[in-house]
Amino acid sequence: MVLQYLTTLLECTDRIWHKTHLCKTRLTSDVDYLETKGSIRLIDMPTGVPLLVWRNLW
Repeated sequence: MVLQYLTTLLECTDRIWHKTHLCKTRLTSDVDYLETKGSIRLIDMPTGVPLLVWRNLW
């Protein structure tokens, strides 16, 4: 599974969190938490590295 390869730290500032409700993470440990808050989808960045994108549904 692709999620097993996601290892970088959470990249989400307070401004992004509150203004756009968009977070980017490659932390596998955050997957369960993010799934309870919104929808998760994988996208391919220009570098070819899969990136988890979580868009808050509130």
